[in-house]
Amino acid sequence: MKNIIFALNASGTELSSLLHGEDWLYYEIDDLSSIDTNLIKNNKSILLVCCANSTRVRDLFSSFELRSSNLPTVFMMEEEHEDLVRLCYQNDFSHIFMKTDKHLLLKSHLAYTFANYELSVRNNGQKWLKHIDPNNFTKKEFQIIEFIAQAPMTELSREELQGFIWGNSKNTTNKLDVHICNLRKKLNDQSVVIQTNERGKVSLGFARESHFDKKIRI
Repeated sequence: MKNIIFALNASGTELSSLLHGEDWLYYEIDDLSSIDTNLIKNNKSILLVCCANSTRVRDLFSSFELRSSNLPTVFMMEEEHEDLVRLCYQNDFSHIFMKTDKHLLLKSHLAYTFANYELSVRNNGQKWLKHIDPNNFTKKEFQIIEFIAQAPMTELSREELQGFIWGNSKNTTNKLDVHICNLRKKLNDQSVVIQTNERGKVSLGFARESHFDKKIRI
């Protein structure tokens, strides 16, 4: 298993000292859609958001992807941006670092996060669950939500969901469809939604017109 850092919005940011002597791989990405989900499934992955281009970061907060990545996320700022700090905290991102000599504090934090990766991912998943009242769902429905929330930025296939709910039992396709249908109805008026891509895989996301969007608008 490898330790991977995906650096978003890193153009023009000097990060060579961050990488020197550390046991992790580093990829610069232009957007979250360029992340290889197979790397996330098989390795420990952290998202590093560079804030040198503050306008771009503000735009990222208004997008769907940044808040739904569910990867352990760290923000590195080269200067103080009060509005960006406020957006980070309002969206449950608390790991914010100012640019320091040789990025020593950031390197230490990244190493700690990798060492405690399972805990970091599990805690990151709680940002979905704390906005959901378990009493509104059956035990099985909430188990499904919990399971999806723990998968960092992963779109789950029908087979993976069926395996989680019923093990290796067969002929469970209709049961799964019923559960997902019921969950969509119950989540309809809440801030969290189940989204399905064109290949039928599902993941959790924030509703675009949720109270979060109104809360962080600046």
